[in-house]
Amino acid sequence: MSACLVLAIVILTAAYVVFYSTRKKGVYERFFNSIGGTRPTGVVTRRVLESSGRPVSAEFIPASRLGPGYFYLLAHVSAPWKFSIKARDNGDALLNKLGLGTAAESGDKDFDSRFRIESNSKDLLLSYFASPKKKEAVAALFAEGCSEVKLDKSGLRADWSPFGIKDGTSPDFIARAQEPLAALAGEFPATEAKAGPGLRERVSAAEGVFALIIAVLLVTYGQTMWGQPIDCNGLLLHSLIFSVPLFIACLAGLAWLRLERSANWYISRIMLGFITLVLAGYWAGVQLNSLLDNSPAVAHQAPVLGKRISGGKSKKFYVIVNSWRAGNRVEALDVSKTDYDRVDPGDIAVVETKSGRLGYEFITSLRFVSRH
Repeated sequence: MSACLVLAIVILTAAYVVFYSTRKKGVYERFFNSIGGTRPTGVVTRRVLESSGRPVSAEFIPASRLGPGYFYLLAHVSAPWKFSIKARDNGDALLNKLGLGTAAESGDKDFDSRFRIESNSKDLLLSYFASPKKKEAVAALFAEGCSEVKLDKSGLRADWSPFGIKDGTSPDFIARAQEPLAALAGEFPATEAKAGPGLRERVSAAEGVFALIIAVLLVTYGQTMWGQPIDCNGLLLHSLIFSVPLFIACLAGLAWLRLERSANWYISRIMLGFITLVLAGYWAGVQLNSLLDNSPAVAHQAPVLGKRISGGKSKKFYVIVNSWRAGNRVEALDVSKTDYDRVDPGDIAVVETKSGRLGYEFITSLRFVSRH
């Protein structure tokens, strides 16, 4: 390929990128110009509006590989507590049956059946939603397509996510949403009731335990790979005797903590917890079976029958040999690429094994003797 062609491709690619970004910037600018307000210097996708005498920030965060685009309205208020409101999803009913549906309540059954509320202060929440206007304002925001309303240290915020701005995207919902947002931003409870720990603080210990387990698994990964028993499935099933009851105990603890989280949060943590505990139980079994075994190694000579490769980009290499174990015909030995390349059918595999502390035989040494 000539230098001129390469240069032309580079120029055309750069021109396309500039054209695309300039066009996007123009679309965003037209959208935000239509809603008015004050534009911060050098920022296209943000405006400062005024609603009921209170400044309200309107900002759009475009989609990226890290997540979908979203738009939010932020009323700058200060409050000593937090809450988050989302429309209930299909998983909430299941969680309620399992005893994990622990969202806070506003005192209005109809409102609570439509929206899930998370808060670090039940008293302040009840006081705040004692006014019907607050619940009406929340309903009005969700009627405009809002995905979440939350109060935190940054202020009172209404989110629309996922959200994208194209030619023809109407900004009318912003004007309609400002009045209910202003209603929510006013008349905060005067009570000094003590707010409980934030949601992040309440789960930090549990997340720390999971992080510790994963770190231990990563540290011991290299050791456990060689100490794995020949009958991996048998040890895995054996380890479930311990990991499943531990998982059930963790579920009970999670229900006891009564964390105010969404159905998706619970489902993701439950799946992560189950996978982590099953793997942790298996690798703990590998460690106990191999590291605590004091039995003498026994040497076996097994003729090589063939070879095979499995996997995609991360290939695994196996040498197939006659089995020395009663009731088994062949064994597939996991070997390095170097051993795989130099071994041929008819060679002899000299395999040293130990019986294992838990009764699961594992390989301690493997070498090949060529017959050629």
